[in-house]
Amino acid sequence: MNRTITRFAALVSVATLAACVSQGDLAIKDIDRQKAAALLHPGISTKAEVERALGTAKTNQFSSGYEVWTYRYTQVTPKATSFVPVLGLAVQGSNQRTRELAILFDEKGIVKKFRVREQANAQ
Repeated sequence: MNRTITRFAALVSVATLAACVSQGDLAIKDIDRQKAAALLHPGISTKAEVERALGTAKTNQFSSGYEVWTYRYTQVTPKATSFVPVLGLAVQGSNQRTRELAILFDEKGIVKKFRVREQANAQ
């Protein structure tokens, strides 16, 4: 009996971990405003320094010479009720957390400002 409970608990743990899905830029997985401020210095940090620290970003260039680099990381975790037989069919769902770091560079390639945004929602 005890062995059955242990196996069941292990199976649920493995299923839960396997069901987690993440995508995007791992470099910003745990970044917050404080960590970003330690890394990005408006008026000082360059594109090369940012790319070396965070990797390649999605970029938007403007005719003014300004550029915005965006990094995004999303993690989706199923709700525990999704794994309950029968009940899981009725109340399926997941929790999603998205973190985004947007960096504005001036025409000289120097950080002008940045923004960290996090959004969490249940589906």
